[in-house]
This record gives sequence, structure tokens and C-alpha cells, in this order.
Amino acid sequence: MKKFEINKDDIKILTEELPGQSDAMQDKTNKLETEKYLSQIIDTSTEKTVFLMISEPKLEEDMKSQISFYGYIVKSIKNLKDMKTEVQKYTPSVIIMEMLITDINEEKKDEILLIKNLHTFPIPIIFISSFSDINTRLQAVRSGGDAFFSKPLEIGKLIDTIDKLTIRPIPDPYRVMVIEDSLPTASFYSMLLQKAGMVTTIVTDPFQVVHTIVDFRPDLILLDLYMEGCNGIELASVLRQQDAYVGIPIVYLSSEEDKMRQIEALKKGADDFFSKTVPPEFIISSIRIRAERARILRSFMIRDSLTGLINHTQIKESLDIEIARAKRQSSPMTLAMIDIDNFKSINDTYGHLNGDKVIKSLSRLLRQRLRRTDIVGRYGGEEFTVIMVNTNPATAFRVLDSIRDNFSKVIHETNIKDFTATFSFGLSSYPVYQNSVELTQKADQALYTAKQKGKNQGFREKNIPYEIII
Repeated sequence: MKKFEINKDDIKILTEELPGQSDAMQDKTNKLETEKYLSQIIDTSTEKTVFLMISEPKLEEDMKSQISFYGYIVKSIKNLKDMKTEVQKYTPSVIIMEMLITDINEEKKDEILLIKNLHTFPIPIIFISSFSDINTRLQAVRSGGDAFFSKPLEIGKLIDTIDKLTIRPIPDPYRVMVIEDSLPTASFYSMLLQKAGMVTTIVTDPFQVVHTIVDFRPDLILLDLYMEGCNGIELASVLRQQDAYVGIPIVYLSSEEDKMRQIEALKKGADDFFSKTVPPEFIISSIRIRAERARILRSFMIRDSLTGLINHTQIKESLDIEIARAKRQSSPMTLAMIDIDNFKSINDTYGHLNGDKVIKSLSRLLRQRLRRTDIVGRYGGEEFTVIMVNTNPATAFRVLDSIRDNFSKVIHETNIKDFTATFSFGLSSYPVYQNSVELTQKADQALYTAKQKGKNQGFREKNIPYEIII
């Protein structure tokens, strides 16, 4: 379908019903767009299956319900014999089983160890028990247990442990931008780094660097010292004058052998200097080390300590970057503002520690239910922001409303009493709104409306043509 920009003057025209576009057809289109969105979430269903063996029916049902809210497929198993049969047919991500007094014997221990090691890699096992004495815990360890929980269970901690044992994040390859006005030379180093497992992009025109950085997001820049029109020293100075690019390592690559000239070049903002006579393996190792360190340092600077999500400053920067990208690609983008309902009351009633657990619970759910390309951040306090790239608001609404529904069913356990929490959200979108200030204001207004309408819901302006595929 042809992509186009929507100007505000066009909104009135576009809000009129399209010829032949009935409500049923629009609904079908929206569902297809939602399915397309969901298909872009990494399919880890085969890696996120939990086998559950619990003797108490109510506890089993509660655990099954709570664990499934976080994207895990939970299968109940009656006994060790059935567990062995099921594990032989299918490898779960983790096994959760209750340790009873009758399990504390050599025969049961050997049977559990056999199940754990039926496949190439040992299956993580989490034991739960009514007892917490050293003997019970020791038997759990000897039976191959990777974690142990005593009743009553803290579901939040259990989910954290399941995540640690089962989620193996796919490391993103390091991204290197090669800036060199000689295409053959740039191609040589680009191929060298690609063979080492890195992702590269080549820029031969230094005046196109800023646009490419926005799209490519490099971990490191490999920069030629001598180029026509703009040399490497000048370009490094230009980049270092922009806050967004201060943290990106810049490494000069040149045939310059004069050490004093190299030092002068480094003073202008670069991090290292490679001579083109340096062995390739040295260049690869040095780039990998610098890129890894840069990622670690960047993570400390941009991440919220409680949730691990990006912080307020980084959200604003990311929003500007994604608007610029959407403009160049003529693609839609949706901004969501999310706020936990009645959060002050939660803190006052259950304490700030339990309030923090609610925040962490929602952040975990958002990370698991959104695409890797979506940007999730903690805007402040109990408020979150999601930048949903290449997504129209109708699709965004469906996805977030599903997450809202799941979150409302999560039980938060405390010493006082168990409780549930909800959130509200508001949406705004590009290209209906063209800059970060407007997008943020409109999403905030939509969030306010959702709160005014009763909370635990989302809101988007119905007079805006969200159903138009842009």
C-alpha cells in the first residue's frame, strides 16, 4: 500500500469513512496489523515452556495462572513417571516441582536427576516445599535443584528466578560504522569485521554521517584520518559537539605513522589510533573490547536502576531519533504513556518496597510482551513510556490493552494481604503529530482522559484517522 504523509489539514478529510471501507473491513484490517505486530515479537514459545508438578490443586491453578501472565506456557504434570514421559517428548525451559517428605530418598533423587539430564543440556529445576530446613534444601540440591522456594510462595521472586534460568538473551552483534572515502578500503575493513561477527555500514561521504548514525546506531566508529572535503579530525570534532554522540568510541584508521600527528588527532575527541599496517586480528580484538566497554558504560548512564529500562533523558532522546527515522521512511509511529493506577495508595497501604515490586512487575511484562525494536522506558515514578516503531495506533492500542488486561490479573503478595494493580495508558502518533513535544503532550492528555473515564483502560482520540495504514 502506498505510504504517505498526513498533514493536520487533511485530518478532516481522512476521518470520513473510506469508500468501501466498512467497520467490519476496518476491524479486519486492524486485526491483521495486530497479528503482523505480534509475529515480529521473537517467537520463544518453545523456549518458554514450564512443566509444573504440584500436589495441591488450588496452588497449582494459581501458579499456572500467574506464571502464564508473563508469557510462559505452563503444562501441569501429575507425577514423576508422567514427567519423564513428557520430557522425553519435549524439552521444557524449566521444571517446577513440589518436594514432599516422600521425595527425600535415593530412589526419587536418582529419578529426578535422570529427568534433568535426559537431553544435551540439563533442564533447570525449581523445587518448592512446605519445609525450609537444611535437610530439605540439601536434598533439593542433591536432586539437581537450581533454586528453592518455601511456602507461601512469593510469585514475583519466582518469576524473577524463572526469567534468570530460562531467558537467554540473544546478544546483539557489535555495530561498527566505517567512514572512509575510498570504497575499496572501506569494503576491506567492513568485510573483515563482518567475518568476526560484527554488523557494519560504510559511509564514503562524510557529510552523510549524521543521518547514518541516527539509523544505524553504531557501537563504534572507525574513521579515516584523511578524506576529501572533511578530514577525520574535523568530523570527530563535529560529532563530539553533539551530546548524543559523545559516548560513541571513535577510532582513527590511517596510514599516518607520525606519532605526534597521531596524538594531535586523538586530542580532537578520538579514543584510539590504528595504523593501516596493524595486523587485522589486532584491529578486530581492539574494536570488540572498545565496543563492549562502550555498551556497558552506556547502559549505566541510560538505565533506570530499579527496572533496567531506559531512563527519562534517554526516552526523550530516543523519541527524537525515532521521529526523524519515521519521517525519512514515511512510516507510522505510536507513543504510549502508561501510569499505574492509584499508586500512592499502594505505597501507603503496602509500603514502598511492595510498590517497587509492582513497578518491576509491569516493567517485566512490558519487556516480554513488546518487540525488541520497541523502546520501553521508565518516564518517572510509576509512569512508563513506550515508543512503538512502525506501528499505527489501532495496532498499538490492541497490544497494550492486552498487556493491561494481563497485568490487572497479576497477584502481588505481601505480608499484609495479596492485591492486584492496574494501569491506564494514552496514545499519540506520528505523522498526526510531527514533533516530540506535541506527541508527548497529546499522549499525556490521552492518559489523563483514560484516568478520568475510570482508570484501568486506554484512550486514543477517535477523530484521528488511526485506521489508515500509513
